[in-house]
Amino acid sequence: MGEEGYLSAEYRRLKDDSETMAKMYKQGEPYLAVLSDQTEVHEFREETKGLRQQVQDLKERLQLQEEEVKRGNIKYQVETEELLKELVNHPKFWNLLGKHVGRDIPGPNDSTNTK
Repeated sequence: MGEEGYLSAEYRRLKDDSETMAKMYKQGEPYLAVLSDQTEVHEFREETKGLRQQVQDLKERLQLQEEEVKRGNIKYQVETEELLKELVNHPKFWNLLGKHVGRDIPGPNDSTNTK
């Protein structure tokens, strides 16, 4: 395999266990690259460089989208709270709620409110 020292012991250990060696080879096979000349090496490096740049660009786009979603969620939360406050302070809301539950419910601005 061309390795001396730290890996040669592993190869010697597995040489009599062809089943385990085959299994380990299959696990690493997708990561194996055999290059025949410098042109292939250069093309491989350029392709890898391009892919790394694509990954970086995608990470940056994802981060921008996450920030946009966060801002949208905050805006939605603030608007929802404002609308709920308006709804609770609207006298017609309490009148409709009272009709729904079958009794009068004083609103927050009602002088008969005994909260």
